[in-house]
Formats: sequence, structure tokens, C-alpha cells
Amino acid sequence: EKKQKELRADYFPEKLIEFAKDNLKTVVRLEKVFEEIIRTKGSLSLPDLDPSVRRYVSILAKEHYYLDICSYGGRHGQKAITDVYYKDENSLAPATLLSEYVKLINRGDYGRVL
Repeated sequence: EKKQKELRADYFPEKLIEFAKDNLKTVVRLEKVFEEIIRTKGSLSLPDLDPSVRRYVSILAKEHYYLDICSYGGRHGQKAITDVYYKDENSLAPATLLSEYVKLINRGDYGRVL
């Protein structure tokens, strides 16, 4: 079985951490979606994501789960669609999920993940 990526102190960028602090429920749902995509080697469409949310979805999917992402539509009355899909055997969940990291920070335990 593949070894999960180890967490470094600077693993998650500050902007992503701040987004997760403000949108923890959304991040938890995204993590579950990304894990399901990896488990099934599949894909999922996320319609009508706010552009500010789409930016963080892209960072999390590409840089921390090694998934591919494609956004299209959203012009001339079309729905904006963001597709997230399995890339290859390097696609896997980080050892410490962003939501877990934020929960540790909120409790003051973030030193344990350094």
C-alpha cells in the first residue's frame, strides 16, 4: 500500500489554512469527495462553485491530493462547472488532512504536527 505524504510545518499555505478556518464544513466535504475520487479512480463535477472557492478547491486538489481539475462554462448564462478527477497512482490523501490541521490549530495543538 502507498505511504501517505508526511506533513511538514509549512505543508499547507497560510491562505489555504485561513480559507479552511472560515469554511471548515466545506473543506471536510471536499476532503471526503477527493478521497472518494481517489478510492474509485473516478471523477466528480462540482457545479456553480463561487470563483473564490474554486481557487482553493484547485489548490487543495492539485497540490495536496495530486488530482487533476478542469473548470469550464460560466459565460453567457452557462453554469460554471469544475471537474475534479483521478490523475494517476500518485493521487492520494495527505497524511494529515487540512481539516485536521485546522482543528489542531484551533485547539492550540499545532506543534504536534511539526
